[in-house]
Amino acid sequence: MKYGKVIFVVLALLSLFSCEEPLIVEVKHSIWLRNNDTAIRRCLVTYSYPDTNLPEQYRPWEIAGMLIGERIPHDLIEEEYKKLLKNPSKKLCIFIFNGDTIDSYPWSKVRSDYKILKRYDVSLQDIENMGDIVEYP
Repeated sequence: MKYGKVIFVVLALLSLFSCEEPLIVEVKHSIWLRNNDTAIRRCLVTYSYPDTNLPEQYRPWEIAGMLIGERIPHDLIEEEYKKLLKNPSKKLCIFIFNGDTIDSYPWSKVRSDYKILKRYDVSLQDIENMGDIVEYP
C-alpha cells in the first residue's frame, strides 16, 4: 500500500511537469479598475481593439465584479504586455456593465443591444498616464 502511494505521487508530479504550457504565468503589469459610482458594476477587458464589439462567447470568469468604491486589479500577462509595448497604437477595450445586466439578460441580448454603461479604449501609454488606474465614472 505504501508503494502505491509513492507511485501515485511520482506519476502526479511527472504529469504536472510534462504540461506544454506553464501552470504559472508571469504578470508583467497590473492595471487597476476603480468603481467610483454608487452602484455595483461589472467589467470586462478585451484585446480586440479596433473591434469594439463585445465578444461572441460569454466567459463568466472574464467578467469581474466591482463593489461600490472598490478597486480591482487586471493583470497583464507577459504575452499581452509585449503586444502592447511593441505596438503603441494597440489598445485595450474596457467595458463597464450595470451590476445586474449580465444576470438579467442572455449574453446574446447584452451583445446585440450593446448593454454597456461605458467603454474605455486605452493604450499602455494612456494607462501609465492615468497612474495605472482606470476609474468609472
